[in-house]
Amino acid sequence: MDERTTSARQELYFLLAVTAIHILFRVIYIWQYQGSEYWGHLTVDARFHYLWAQAIASGDFWGTEVFFRAPFYAYFLALLQIIFSGSILGIVIAQNVIGIISFLLIYKLCKEIFGLRPAQIAAVLYIFTFNFYFFESELLLDFLLVFFLPLFFLTVIRAEKTDNFLFWLLGGVILGLAAATRPTVLILAVIVPLFFLRPSSKLFSLINWIKRSAIYLAGLIAVLLPIAIRNQVVGGQFTALPTQGGINFYIGNNQQANGWSAAMPDSLGGAFWQYAECKQIAEQARGRELNPSEVSRFWYGKGLEELADQPGQALQLYLKKITLLFTNDDISNNRNIPQYKESISISGILQISWWLLFPFGLVGIITGLKNNYKAKLTALFILFYSLAVLIFFVTSRFRLPLLPFWIIFASYGIYYMLWLISEKKIRSIILYSLLIVAAAAFSLISFYKTDFSNPLQEKYIRGNRQLEEGNLERAREIYRDLLKTNPQYLQANMNLAASFVKSGQLDSAEYYYERELEVNPNSARSLSSLAEISRLRGNYLQSYNHAERALDLKPFFTEVMINYVKSARAASRQDTAHERINAIENEYKENPYYYFYRGVLKIDLASTNLEFLSGSEDDFIMALDLFEKVSQPSYDRDPALHTLLFSFEKKEEMMALAWANIGVINLNKSENSRALEAFEIALSLDSTLDQARRGLLEALMRTGDFERALKLSDELMPQSEGIEMRTFMLYKAQALYNLGRNAEAVETLEELLVLYPEFETARRILEAIKTGG
Repeated sequence: MDERTTSARQELYFLLAVTAIHILFRVIYIWQYQGSEYWGHLTVDARFHYLWAQAIASGDFWGTEVFFRAPFYAYFLALLQIIFSGSILGIVIAQNVIGIISFLLIYKLCKEIFGLRPAQIAAVLYIFTFNFYFFESELLLDFLLVFFLPLFFLTVIRAEKTDNFLFWLLGGVILGLAAATRPTVLILAVIVPLFFLRPSSKLFSLINWIKRSAIYLAGLIAVLLPIAIRNQVVGGQFTALPTQGGINFYIGNNQQANGWSAAMPDSLGGAFWQYAECKQIAEQARGRELNPSEVSRFWYGKGLEELADQPGQALQLYLKKITLLFTNDDISNNRNIPQYKESISISGILQISWWLLFPFGLVGIITGLKNNYKAKLTALFILFYSLAVLIFFVTSRFRLPLLPFWIIFASYGIYYMLWLISEKKIRSIILYSLLIVAAAAFSLISFYKTDFSNPLQEKYIRGNRQLEEGNLERAREIYRDLLKTNPQYLQANMNLAASFVKSGQLDSAEYYYERELEVNPNSARSLSSLAEISRLRGNYLQSYNHAERALDLKPFFTEVMINYVKSARAASRQDTAHERINAIENEYKENPYYYFYRGVLKIDLASTNLEFLSGSEDDFIMALDLFEKVSQPSYDRDPALHTLLFSFEKKEEMMALAWANIGVINLNKSENSRALEAFEIALSLDSTLDQARRGLLEALMRTGDFERALKLSDELMPQSEGIEMRTFMLYKAQALYNLGRNAEAVETLEELLVLYPEFETARRILEAIKTGG
């Protein structure tokens, strides 16, 4: 056996051993994660991704709006949902399999750049790095970049080596998929072609460079062009880029920005900001309706204005972001990472992080770039991607794509330091050791005394989790503990109130909604909830006043709009409500609930003006058309439980109600056959809907189908009482009479009058039958 074969076998044994340990760590991690209180509780972006994927998997493949977020992960997650029937465990396992492949790609890339020994060091560093396990087990997109980017660099390096057109095309396709995951990687669309224009490159010939660059960009365009076409078709905008960039830029650069939080200024809702409000502000400033890209540009401009207004403060903010980029602290975004680690005991040995990678990575960059074009290319990516992160704000998930590349350079840095020691190069050892100590201290010292663990946010999330699961007492205990620490914590009182709504304790719910208003007088959802409580108690004027204030504050909140309509109807303010609801139609163009409730208002108004009937039917038809489209989730950063005495009815229930209302409208217009059809459709969607069953009975009587009317009245009577029972018995008697069964009709009417002796209509019909009238 020659030396080369022995070396290859040893490498294989090493890689198999490290991979086995890696897989064991992952199995233990997932097992412990499953046993923790965090399992299955999706928050913020993870919840949004799951719901978006669920909508895609359920049939809403194209959606109805320009992509606010990069779409690839949502479609990938939809595929996993289909494969694993929505099982979060199945999805997490699949993502961890991709993580294992990413590990092998990083090993391969490090070997390609620096050789075998640094690659083996990189493999060990990788399997002891917690962040990979964490993000590959969350429903967040960033782990895909840890897969795509090493694969991309391996592909373009191979393309440069072989000068093979196929690899240039494949490199562009991989970059396109990465850009459809997070667009900040698009900087590589420029860096790579320019980099290979250097004199030492095989592509130095300008003609060859143009050809290969064109093929590379064609691969990129092949992925992004369908996204742009889709956005044009569904949203009227030819763009491959998501439209969240401007808002994220403003979040990271406004005068209240802290460099790491995804929160808007307090005046815009803080952590609970709403896209609808951002859009409304932009449109009010521009004086016209804006498309999503124009909204994004508005917020880019507003962020730049605030930076320019306070240049000294802006400089301090960016220095802080640079510090945060290399801090060893885990900067939480969707989940409290430090507290989460406490429930995952294996995290105790997964201790490799920026404290080690940053200092040794600097050594690797300083010493590894000479005569190594592959190292230079990856270092350029680190530089420009870091700048892209700094433009927005710094969190652990946003800097995750940098981690594999710092591992590669840190591995070479460790390898180089070991070489210096073996060669006893004392002077270099001392100099680089000083750099390592200084850089490690820079990473470990918290210069800004920032607590990234955000324990109050974690309490809030835990309270929400308990409330969602129906553990009301435990939820209240957590919220009250949170409010003892910070009585001003937004939405804690509101969700505490919601816990009392769930248990029917409206007095306590009212108390805490009012407390929320003391903390945040602009809490439209608390006002809307108070409106609903007042309405249920019969205080209709008070209900309307609360609902009107809520609508003034947040006319774009669907539940605020719905509760306003309910309160206005209870207070007999339909005219005013109709005017106000019409005025905000622009906010609800794709919202079926808006058209449904406007249709309800028009039915009310038709009692004095029949012209409203046709308009009402048009609204219900519009609502049905919109309900037919499986709705994708809102882009709003809304907490999971937002309030109240309100919940969105299921789509099928709302569609049944819409058809029932269409039936009522057609009965009023004496279009009985259409009414009959509408009621039958309503009952096919919800067979228990009383309004549809009553309407169907009326329609059957009007169309002369007395056999079905008789059968239906017999079905409905045992389930009814009071006026409904009286009506169904009367219909039964009339059906019997029309079928020529007069004796049974008389018997039914006499029974009816025993139960309801004051029912004069039944008495007159009975007398007419007896006298042959």
